[in-house]
Amino acid sequence: MNNLYIPLASIAICFVIWWIAGYFVLDPDQFAYITRLGKFIKTKKSGLRHALWPIDKVTKLPVSGQQIPFTRIGIMAKEKEYLGKIRDEAIMGLDLVMNFQFHTDLNIEKTINYLGDPPDIDRLINLLEEPAQTSLRAEGKDLCWLQLMIERDEISQAVLKELLEDATGPLPLSSLKNVSFSIKHVDIPQKLLDSINEPAIQRILMEASKSEAERERILRAGKGKGDAEAREEIYKIASKYPDMERLLTMREMAQGPATTIFVPREILTALESYIGKPLGGQEEVVNLLKRILGKFPA
Repeated sequence: MNNLYIPLASIAICFVIWWIAGYFVLDPDQFAYITRLGKFIKTKKSGLRHALWPIDKVTKLPVSGQQIPFTRIGIMAKEKEYLGKIRDEAIMGLDLVMNFQFHTDLNIEKTINYLGDPPDIDRLINLLEEPAQTSLRAEGKDLCWLQLMIERDEISQAVLKELLEDATGPLPLSSLKNVSFSIKHVDIPQKLLDSINEPAIQRILMEASKSEAERERILRAGKGKGDAEAREEIYKIASKYPDMERLLTMREMAQGPATTIFVPREILTALESYIGKPLGGQEEVVNLLKRILGKFPA
């Protein structure tokens, strides 16, 4: 009997060590998918998780929205009448970015099939940059420079729509989640900006510039953060407003239904950066705030 004790104990110790080696930790803004012998089997959410090492391969990915910048393109904006005045032609530089999230459920297998294991972001850029830029040029070729500046959100949506409708495209966008495009920056000759003397248009351009800077700041600050950090960011922004009824309105929404929403634009921008795409409407704002504020009541 004693002769069997040592080998059995050794086997038991080895088994315990092997089992412990399979544990891994996922941060709040991470999820993981597991492949076994090269075949996808399941996904794991944040927390202490386990896989059968070494036959299982664990790949960790972020839950929050991701942003990929494309190479700047040039567009010759036309001379045309817009908002009551003739606008001069100009060479514009446009920075297009792609926003998306990874699937956190079984649909991640689509991503693996098209982008490899782990997903190759460089391949994603190679697949989508040229068709996205071609679509952007087509949308902007008949516009003046001021249209490109003011209507860039609509232009970005048109680029996305064209790629979604292109059944022969290089990458089915369903392999990613919450895909959107946005024109992050429009490079305009300063002399054209200086030529604007209509107060209404000056206000539009100023608000667009502020929105762009704020969106970029929030994206940098919030990248890789989860619900708790998003809540902190939202309350931090809200604290700048003396009218605290807006904050109370958000808290009420987090606890039950609301029919009216009074949310500062900065908070909407924070929410858009958090999910990696433009907000769809009031219902989506309510649901997102319920998730963030209701899950972590103040």
